[in-house]
Amino acid sequence: MLPRYENKLNEIRGMISLMLSQIIQSSEETLKAFETDNEELYETSRTYIKNIQVDANKIDNEIIKTFALFGPEADELRLLVAYLKMTNEIDRIGDGLKKYSKRLHDHCQGGCDMSVLSNAIIQLHKTTINALQYIIGC
Repeated sequence: MLPRYENKLNEIRGMISLMLSQIIQSSEETLKAFETDNEELYETSRTYIKNIQVDANKIDNEIIKTFALFGPEADELRLLVAYLKMTNEIDRIGDGLKKYSKRLHDHCQGGCDMSVLSNAIIQLHKTTINALQYIIGC
């Protein structure tokens, strides 16, 4: 299509990548907090994704503006709809991470013996981070 349309798509991709990067940073901070038993890092990890819903809404609004301004044809339309679906799923991932971080913090603070599950939690968390980094690569 038009160069302006391509620029808009690149802007949307950049916004999606930034949102994923914030989720990865938050996830890494949560893992570091669990490994070091540092309660302050749990709060820090949640600040990265505090406004994830607002960011997702901004991206969705940009996609809708792109629909309206450029009138994309079938191929472009499918791509923009895919972006809408992606932002919804990324938002859900961020929301799940917020809940996970809070619950993990509560369990660690509540005196639960997490030593039995510690290795599994760390491995699963690292796998999640790797999966998110792979998504950003795509």
